[in-house]
Amino acid sequence: MKTVTFAITDLICCGDQQTLEQKLKLNPHIIDAAVNFVTEQATITYHEEMITEEEIKKKKDPMST
Repeated sequence: MKTVTFAITDLICCGDQQTLEQKLKLNPHIIDAAVNFVTEQATITYHEEMITEEEIKKKKDPMST
């Protein structure tokens, strides 16, 4: 298990924060995700054996699928 914090620069409103958290939590390899609209950061705890930071970075883009 590993926890990382990423900068999130493309959130427009608090709704984007909730959407991104829900999207990240849908991945079974992500244990927890907390997105902060004010600080523009996402803290993500995940199974490092199952998903890479690069894959998570792709998923943290609110416009990606």
